[in-house]
Amino acid sequence: SLALAGPQTSGTAFSGTNSLTAQDAYGNVVTGFDASTNNVTVSSSLTGSITGLSGTNKLNSASDFVSGVANLTSLGLKYTGESGSGTFTFTPATGAPVSSSSLTINSGTATKLIITGTGTQTAGTSQTITITAKDA
Repeated sequence: SLALAGPQTSGTAFSGTNSLTAQDAYGNVVTGFDASTNNVTVSSSLTGSITGLSGTNKLNSASDFVSGVANLTSLGLKYTGESGSGTFTFTPATGAPVSSSSLTINSGTATKLIITGTGTQTAGTSQTITITAKDA
């Protein structure tokens, strides 16, 4: 089963209670689950990258799951990319994938300002410009 707290912020490690529990077909916790022999790939319906785990976008270490539960917060799950509402899917190499319900990702901290104007400007005359703050 999968529990992801929301909202989260793009470019920042997930906060709150975020966990993935390995279960068998009957819903029993698989306490001996080992991600080093059954890698779990993480993907999102949003366009971006997933980092902070033992693999770039994977749980692939024997220590990722303790008694069948991966604490995604302490492991450092981080999504960096487009903001909005999307889902996250965890797919083991062997077994059934599990997807989150819709999760809101907010934009990250502004790191640059984009200034746009209207064509060629003449000194001493008024002009219209737009300044947009953008995250990474």
